[in-house]
Amino acid sequence: MRPLSVLLRRALEPDSDRSIGVSIHPAPVVGAPPPSIDHNEVTDKGSINQRGVQNRRAESVLALFAEPTNPSLMVLERHDRAKQRMSMMPNLIVKKLDGSSAELTATPGQSLMEALRDGGVDDLLAICGGMMSCSTCHVYIADKDKDKLPAISDGERDMLEMSSHFRPESRLSCQVEMTSEIETLHLEIAPED
Repeated sequence: MRPLSVLLRRALEPDSDRSIGVSIHPAPVVGAPPPSIDHNEVTDKGSINQRGVQNRRAESVLALFAEPTNPSLMVLERHDRAKQRMSMMPNLIVKKLDGSSAELTATPGQSLMEALRDGGVDDLLAICGGMMSCSTCHVYIADKDKDKLPAISDGERDMLEMSSHFRPESRLSCQVEMTSEIETLHLEIAPED
């Protein structure tokens, strides 16, 4: 009888006449705990929340792309585009209202508000859904990271100045676009008005 890894490798080879499909890295699937809805890895509709999986299993995801390859992993082929995408995803270090911290990754192109909500930060109400008609997505950007972001617009500043918690480092997270140039962003959720 052949070991499972040999059977999987043979079945998943692209040229195999017994190919069951394409898989980048089958090894983590075998023996790994299933995605958890309690850990934001599965949506309420039963779909996989890729960002939730990446956040919860960051070490495992990074191990898949480590150089040299971990011999305990069965890697069929390298996907440099996926590795490049992972390295371009901004890291968010978030101080929540209760004083606890969370580390998340954002996808370039999404707003900071979307990244925080997708990452399970429930402190951010974001009532207007990113239309800049409230300040319930108010955050404070760390001084060392303010220069990584575009300048605040007059409309955003006007909205924030109506908040009793306005500070010079205040931003509306719905107006901050995540880019691959942002490696790490430190922020704090502002108190509600």
